[in-house]
Amino acid sequence: MIENILARYEGADSVAVYAVPDPVTGDQVMAALAGTFDPEGFAQFLLAQPDLGTKMAPRFVRVMERMPVTATNKIHRALLRREGVRCTDPVWWRPPGEPAYRLLTPEDAEGPLVSTRGPSQVRRQGLEPRTR
Repeated sequence: MIENILARYEGADSVAVYAVPDPVTGDQVMAALAGTFDPEGFAQFLLAQPDLGTKMAPRFVRVMERMPVTATNKIHRALLRREGVRCTDPVWWRPPGEPAYRLLTPEDAEGPLVSTRGPSQVRRQGLEPRTR
């Protein structure tokens, strides 16, 4: 559903949407977009979509010339997920609480976006209920 909405974006030749790990929330929405990208125009486009919920909007947008494909010419989602935000293509992101996209810097990728293994910080602080 999110891909169909993002495919309406004027600069999108092809779109793929997938989850990337987030140390706090578990996963965030990331979109790979082949085509042209204007961060301000894209943010305005998202706001104008009545069928796109606020939590469905991508936190990260990877902009590329061509989408990677498998031998059967399908979008190579496993590769996109594996590379995540640490890829060679430009990645734009919306920091929490901000409406605009900005270019992801190495400091951003190594600071608040560092993925952790094991229980989240919330669980370690005892704020998340334990399940057995």
